[in-house]
Amino acid sequence: MESRPIAFDEAGITPGRARRQARIKGVPVPYIRVCKGPGRRLLSTLTPEPGEWILRADGELELAGDPPRALEEGEVLVPSLARLIALLREDADSVVISCYPDDYACMAFDEDGVSLANVVSFSPEEAALRALLFIRAERAAHEQSGG
Repeated sequence: MESRPIAFDEAGITPGRARRQARIKGVPVPYIRVCKGPGRRLLSTLTPEPGEWILRADGELELAGDPPRALEEGEVLVPSLARLIALLREDADSVVISCYPDDYACMAFDEDGVSLANVVSFSPEEAALRALLFIRAERAAHEQSGG
């Protein structure tokens, strides 16, 4: 297999890293993709809180205002990190967000210190949402199997 050189821009950033760091109105694009994709069903049950983002059907981000309003058809909630941690705390006794040079981790534990999730992503919000989705999927599978 032939190896190809990795391209860097003037700042020494690879194209892959640039995509991971891309933001729309300060919100990481990879996090928006998780909200639109795997997180859509869970997030559609929530009402946006003031200060959270709403991804409109036309692809534009809108800041949720006060009073809160329900999501309209085709809209997706892009929740705050505080909201995600509150949701995680419904399922986990403790939640830890760790910061590394190029990524973030979200770890969740039950009351006995058993790991429920350990997820690494490119933003703390994405890590928290992926951990929440993992925990909820594991719980649903356990309940479905009669456990």
